[in-house]
Amino acid sequence: MTGTNHVLTGVVIGLTVGQPAVALPLALGSHFVMDALPHYGDPDVTSKRFLTILGLEAIAIMIIFASILTLQPSSWLLAIACGFIAAAPDFMWLPNFLRDMSAGRERRPYTNPVTRFHKHIQWAEKPYNWPYDAIWLAVSVLVVAKLV
Repeated sequence: MTGTNHVLTGVVIGLTVGQPAVALPLALGSHFVMDALPHYGDPDVTSKRFLTILGLEAIAIMIIFASILTLQPSSWLLAIACGFIAAAPDFMWLPNFLRDMSAGRERRPYTNPVTRFHKHIQWAEKPYNWPYDAIWLAVSVLVVAKLV
């Protein structure tokens, strides 16, 4: 799933659950559940398309967090924390991304068991699966709008 969808799902969890001891682990778990579903993925992380999408994702996530911070609905701080936690597992790809962006570097195999698990569950991460992400985004935006 896209980072925006992970963040929105975390925000929904934070706004609806309201209990940090339950919401934070749920937000983390939601990341792996979502990644096990068919979703968009670009195999070439050095392409202009991928970098453009990454930039747009960053802007969308900042807008989401700024909106929650500005509107401050009930459990707003938990919603922000859950949004961050729900997206956080994707930061494990940062070293590989940086290696891919460096010329002449080969991608190393995934040796960390968590990284291997994370890569394994993404069996249906394909460019043509973008409609799943689009539908998830639309539904999540509507749900968050109703909750705030």
